Amino acid sequence: MSIHPNQSKRYVSKSDHFVFNVRNARRELLRGDDGYSREVETAPAIVVEFKNLMQHSLTPEYDRAVATRHFFPQAAWRANDAKHESHSIMGALPSMTPQGMFQPGPGGTQNLIGMTSAYDPTVHFGIFELAWLADVESRAYAERVLDTNGLNGLEYMEVVAESLPSPWPSYDKIGQGASLKIPAMVRDLGLDAVGVYAYEAATKNREGVLKALLELAEAKLEADVDQAGLERIL
Repeated sequence: MSIHPNQSKRYVSKSDHFVFNVRNARRELLRGDDGYSREVETAPAIVVEFKNLMQHSLTPEYDRAVATRHFFPQAAWRANDAKHESHSIMGALPSMTPQGMFQPGPGGTQNLIGMTSAYDPTVHFGIFELAWLADVESRAYAERVLDTNGLNGLEYMEVVAESLPSPWPSYDKIGQGASLKIPAMVRDLGLDAVGVYAYEAATKNREGVLKALLELAEAKLEADVDQAGLERIL
């Protein structure tokens, strides 16, 4: 199932420039009332265009974590993998581009001796949601093609709900006042709001709880993106 029952099916690609032509426009020669035949578009083209995950997904860290485990299983995780927390590849913090490493050469020149390991390809992951297509017929057609195409699993993958561990032992027992109690626990214990959101969406799916957790997750994401933009590991 989708990771959130109220969201459309979505896919993550290895590149945010990934564009997939699902169907070419269909054209037919139709005879008009004047007796002349004209080429008429009977069905529009369907194009799937992935967009940068970090800028468009409601739960980018969850999608990013699941896709990273699929595309880059060798990645080293900075935190508890089960919670889908922020990760790094080869111990590096995310940066948008790899950085060159130089050593002094003769006459004040600089010789390139390699590239840093700070480059994290997951910052270029793309996302596509079926809901972005205009009509039900297009969404159904695109879903069939995306699910059966040979590029599925290689260039993109569907993000589905996983069997997630309970955020804490008594989580499932919280009933009345959950929309206040759960976010408070997340803040007080310093837990990953995205991981808790993912568990809630995949199990109880309570609107008030999800809204509160989403606010916490978005606030953390904004702070992390700002920080990542300042950091470079050489």
